[in-house]
Amino acid sequence: MHIIEELSEKVVERLSQYRQHLLKYRYTVSPYINSSALSRLTGATQESVRRDMMLIGCQAPNLRMGYPVDEVIKHINSVLNPFDKCRMALVGNNDAFVEILLNEYENEMINLVAVFDFDTPDEHKKTDDISRFRFDVLYQSTVALNIKLAILNVPGNYTLQTAQILQQAGVRGIINLSNINIDLPGMYIENINLITAVEKATFFMKWRQYV
Repeated sequence: MHIIEELSEKVVERLSQYRQHLLKYRYTVSPYINSSALSRLTGATQESVRRDMMLIGCQAPNLRMGYPVDEVIKHINSVLNPFDKCRMALVGNNDAFVEILLNEYENEMINLVAVFDFDTPDEHKKTDDISRFRFDVLYQSTVALNIKLAILNVPGNYTLQTAQILQQAGVRGIINLSNINIDLPGMYIENINLITAVEKATFFMKWRQYV
């Protein structure tokens, strides 16, 4: 029996992608989806789809029809969703991220509750149930709101210091969008280097003739 805690990062990424598509697919005529359709939607191979479904204990009762969409979503929820509701903050204001998380992300177990910015917001301003604060109250407000996950979108020079403040305030996971990688004991950190992503895109555009 596979231990869920041992799933690889790639499998977890694919499960997230499956769920994003299936949440929309469930409203279509067919309540089933096969590995071929999931492969087309996500770019994963059919073999990977079938293996991933097996790893989370999801089986297709009918090979021709495929997997029941609602059942797949339930299985993925049981793997990916936190045990308790997770409160999340964006550190470094970016309205595009807020819009994506509010309008595109559908997960009642993970909620964006606060944005911390260097600019001065209206005193304790709230927009769509999101509190907005100045950066200098980061520690106090993170503790008060019981935030456990943060998206870190600050200049590189502030990255490590900000991450340390968040850790001291009780945050246990950071999605770091800085070009400075960070690694703190007892903290899960997903380092996403946007500069590398831009240069990777331009490289493949150039050498694989996408322009």
